[in-house]
Amino acid sequence: MTFEFAHGPAVPPPYSEGALAGRRALISVTVGARESAFADRGIHGRLSDVLFPVQHGLFWFTGMAPLEPFAVYDSLDVAEERFAAVKREYGRRLDRLFTDEPVPFRTLTGGDYGRDMRLLPGVEAPGASGLDVHARA
Repeated sequence: MTFEFAHGPAVPPPYSEGALAGRRALISVTVGARESAFADRGIHGRLSDVLFPVQHGLFWFTGMAPLEPFAVYDSLDVAEERFAAVKREYGRRLDRLFTDEPVPFRTLTGGDYGRDMRLLPGVEAPGASGLDVHARA
């Protein structure tokens, strides 16, 4: 992720075809809290918002196509049978690593942003707000 390799004036523009274009990125996390704590009205906010700096600001910035994260909630004390189920689910997710659709973030060069790198008015989906405006509908 170093300057002039993954980003910088000598590499393709960020948030588009950057230096790491063609690669996919999957965040896999374990979370001690319940899934509801990472929902719209959850105390921690949506997991997609919490991970936005990595998904968008690191992966997408350098051209990688981020996938929806894989999360295991309530991970502090996982019963043996649940652990087995999570391993199977994670295996299925890894099997789809190259077929799942990436998060549809907008490109910097696609005409949705002005020269000031701000999203142009009216480009976002109806009702979209917050960080959601940076993804295509």
